[in-house]
Amino acid sequence: MTICFDGYVSAPIHINNGIGQGNPGSMPGFNFFNADLLDISMGRKNELVLAFVDDVVLLAIGMDFVQMHDILSDMMTCLGGALQWSREHNSPFEFSKFMLMDFTHNPAHAVDSAPLVLPHTSIEPVPMMCYLGIFLDNQLRWKEQSARAIKKGMEYMLTLWHLSKHSSGLPPRHIRCLYVAVIIPKMFYGIDVWCQPTRQGQKKQTGLVRVVKALSRIQRLGAETILGGLCSSPTDVLEAHMNLLPIELLINCLCYRAILGLTTLLLYHPLALIVHRCAAHLPKRHISTLHYLLHTYQVDPGAMEAVHPVSRHPALQSWIRISITKMREEALAEEQNVDEGTKIYTGGSSHNGHAGAAAVLL
Repeated sequence: MTICFDGYVSAPIHINNGIGQGNPGSMPGFNFFNADLLDISMGRKNELVLAFVDDVVLLAIGMDFVQMHDILSDMMTCLGGALQWSREHNSPFEFSKFMLMDFTHNPAHAVDSAPLVLPHTSIEPVPMMCYLGIFLDNQLRWKEQSARAIKKGMEYMLTLWHLSKHSSGLPPRHIRCLYVAVIIPKMFYGIDVWCQPTRQGQKKQTGLVRVVKALSRIQRLGAETILGGLCSSPTDVLEAHMNLLPIELLINCLCYRAILGLTTLLLYHPLALIVHRCAAHLPKRHISTLHYLLHTYQVDPGAMEAVHPVSRHPALQSWIRISITKMREEALAEEQNVDEGTKIYTGGSSHNGHAGAAAVLL
């Protein structure tokens, strides 16, 4: 690398390949660095490129695996393709980390899968892979991901059980904090991607019923560990005393919160068009989790207000002073001693299952 500014030209500086992951500026900087890599598909219908920092996915859609492999090979080797980007940006690919997955719901088609041949290597298809912490299988059944979520939750729960010894362990309030802050995020990571919440159908429950039951057993073990309850204690009583939602409601809450965030995206966001398309039509076959959640909760993206992202410096101090007192008498006494020229009074209440809020400026 050579640095040039104001007529000054530095001597060549050797650059070591890698990403400064401890530097906060490396994350937004890498968005500019690999922007050309995302333009490989150039909006073509059967091609798509996804990336999160240095984890890149090339996606091809076709009638058979031979056609899809040809598309992937062209995306790698064509003019302006991935290999050219690698050479021009001094970022050589680690071909040993490349993984190929052929997605199909028909098990008979998996037999026809063949290796992807590239100029430098040949990549064999795999039945399962991990991307950003989510385990994908070639049929998108999410069995491996759900099994790993249950295993991870049980491992963390047993570790928490060792910390809750009655004689020398942590107090129950700290055990509950660890369960809420550590085990729940670990166990339900990406749950809006791989888990279909249960709901009662006409004849039976739909969704991942077995997975939800397994996760509920882990939460029951957590409730017994925190409260010291008996094995015969009802699960709903333990969860009520622990002030935790039942596992079915917790999964619905997490998925509903995620789907609301997707429906409030601005129209220029890459996911906004996909969300609107999935909400407008529910296919009879190959229903994705996004389809399932949008139509289960009956969320209409067109009726949601778009949330505009606002840049705000973390060190910026607000000029508005906020004061919330616990007692009415304290609020009245403070109001008489405040000499600011502009004062806004706010309040909230609950009525008939709804929340209300008001603000008054005199």
